[in-house]
Amino acid sequence: MPSANDLQDIFTQIFGGGSAQKLPEVVKQFEDKGLRDQVDSWVRTGPNKPIDRRQIEDVFGRNQIDEMARGRNIDRDQLAEVLSRYIPKIIDELTPSGQMQRRG
Repeated sequence: MPSANDLQDIFTQIFGGGSAQKLPEVVKQFEDKGLRDQVDSWVRTGPNKPIDRRQIEDVFGRNQIDEMARGRNIDRDQLAEVLSRYIPKIIDELTPSGQMQRRG
């Protein structure tokens, strides 16, 4: 199981740190893989639709998941499972108003 520090590093890598500047890119990755309904449920208020680890692997790519796992000596399947549980919650928390904040 990934440690809290490992997860923080991984989520910083995925979302771009405290200001989550990569959030629009992450949302687009999910949409591009046909998961618009799921990601919309995370952004909007209301219940979050689930995803599974195979969908996480499809969105981020097996190579990226392998690289994140190997760099921290984590089992890749465990990492994908943890990401599938936490990414919906993180996107939900980053969009409290039910929409992504526009930058600029």
